[in-house]
Amino acid sequence: MALMEGSSTNPEADFGAAPRERVRAGWIGAVSAANLRLLIAYFGPLAVLLPDQVRAAAGAAHKVIAFGWVTGLGAVVAVVANPLAGALSDRTPGRFGRRRPWALGGALLGSGALFLLAAQHTVAGIAVCWCLAQVGINAMQAAVVAAIPDRVPIAQRGVVSGWVGVAQSLSAVGAVVLVSKVVTGNGGYVLLGTVALALSVPYVCGVRDEPLQAAADKAAPGRRVRGPSRAVLRSLLVDPWRHRDFGWAWSSGS
Repeated sequence: MALMEGSSTNPEADFGAAPRERVRAGWIGAVSAANLRLLIAYFGPLAVLLPDQVRAAAGAAHKVIAFGWVTGLGAVVAVVANPLAGALSDRTPGRFGRRRPWALGGALLGSGALFLLAAQHTVAGIAVCWCLAQVGINAMQAAVVAAIPDRVPIAQRGVVSGWVGVAQSLSAVGAVVLVSKVVTGNGGYVLLGTVALALSVPYVCGVRDEPLQAAADKAAPGRRVRGPSRAVLRSLLVDPWRHRDFGWAWSSGS
């Protein structure tokens, strides 16, 4: 999971100044629950379930190397999926909004991959399903993270980020408790996937998400905007040698 705040291009640069209407407690709760969902689906497998499952599949003699391959491939997928989903969600057309389709798709894919992980008994199968889970988790994360600059005025962002941070802190403890005390073994994947889906509902179903054209009209009425293009994808390519601060930060971890 790529824990990067700047996973998408800046919507304020595309669609004008920061919003001024304050978000309500229900919106903050939905976004906090979505962040809780994201990290429960990430920390539970990584801290408890994946190591045990990989050891059973690869054997004690090869468990370290096998676990390194599984988590390493997942990290590579996360580094690509997060900024790509973020950039595409900036320009996603449709009446359901820019972010919500990515949040819904990520929630379904992430939980579905966790369900599939419960049935895997080979290292290859575990690696494929964990990579799928990473795609889903990071696609949803890109959409949820971008919702804060989309909807929250600057003066309120500290409060919103604080509640999101509380949810993120609770997720690590909650995930470990769920898969070590409530349900053990591969059945923990099913529990995590179910809890993750439930926590996604308030954001996916209850949060208003402006369509692409409506967001653009607020900044420049009548301005026509297009969906994802090659220019959006090219904007993700950054020369780490020319932008060395970014290169050092990116190479140090995600």
